[in-house]
Amino acid sequence: MAKHAVHRKKKQKNQAFSFRHAVVLCLCFIGICFGLYLWYAAFTIGQGTPAVDDDDFRPTFGPPPYRIAIDAGHGGEDPGLKKYPHLAGNFGTAWQYQQKELDQIPAPVLFTTNCLMPPRPSYADRVYTTSVVGYPGLRHIAADRAGHKDFSPLIRQALELGGYETDRSMSGINGGHMLTTGFAHAAVLDQAPQLIQAIKSGAVKHIFLVGGCDGAHPGRNYYTEFVKRTPMDSLVLTLACGKFRFNDLDLGEIGGIPRILDVGQCNDAYSAVQIALALAEAFECTVNDLPLTLVLSWYEQKAVCILLSLLALGVKHIYLGPTLPAFLSETVVKTLVDAYGLQPITAPQQDLDAILHRG
Repeated sequence: MAKHAVHRKKKQKNQAFSFRHAVVLCLCFIGICFGLYLWYAAFTIGQGTPAVDDDDFRPTFGPPPYRIAIDAGHGGEDPGLKKYPHLAGNFGTAWQYQQKELDQIPAPVLFTTNCLMPPRPSYADRVYTTSVVGYPGLRHIAADRAGHKDFSPLIRQALELGGYETDRSMSGINGGHMLTTGFAHAAVLDQAPQLIQAIKSGAVKHIFLVGGCDGAHPGRNYYTEFVKRTPMDSLVLTLACGKFRFNDLDLGEIGGIPRILDVGQCNDAYSAVQIALALAEAFECTVNDLPLTLVLSWYEQKAVCILLSLLALGVKHIYLGPTLPAFLSETVVKTLVDAYGLQPITAPQQDLDAILHRG
């Protein structure tokens, strides 16, 4: 028994000795790595990055005249992008067509916000994400500690792929080939006096905000037919992917103002609210007193958040479809109808007649 006890004690002592050695080795390894980091930092301090003029959109490598612009079509102040005629503010249509429209695309694509569909193998090698967007297997461009992002790999791949060999004409859902984008609140409010005068003179009798999420299920052509039937003395503000149901339609102009004003994506709902609040202030009334009707399409959680935000702002008489969210029970729907005048959509002409008090 004593012999076994001595042997067990020696074994425990050897195990403890080995563990201490492991700890020491780990600390030495960490110290060496930290020393190498300090050595590298000492040689790179003060080197900085190549200087680029504020008015120069060229990458820091490769010959001109290459230019890089991200998200050129959402309005606001122009930082100098309009002087480059090859920039466009829109590519493709709604999210459900993304895999088809990006198939074999000879250019990289950068996703800064949703919606990102699982990429097909034919273009997955040229999809990049940044900010809050990410997907397994895709290259993500993150910011460094100073907040800078290195888009060099994306730019390099764009130069290598070269784009389409010949110009391509891509149509919208309705076959249209011309879109006018960039009517965020800053752009619209810049023209506020013209818009206010058009309303006061009667040239614009009603404004419709038609937008929200799109989807592949039947019933969403309601919004196409609704916009087609809007009277010529009305404007249509639109945003989010639901706009692709009709934003390629040619509805003409009113006094130089396009009848379809593309406010942007779903995240630009703030812009639509700011436009409505500015008009209410100009006419010294509430948003609900304006000749304004919201006709919204919902699909997922973000659209529901926007709806709840509008209700929190006290906006009433919103038309919502094509189907109501599943979590809205009969009791909740009745409450929203009684308190906020929420209206489930019916048929385009029927709803238009009700909104404009016709018939």
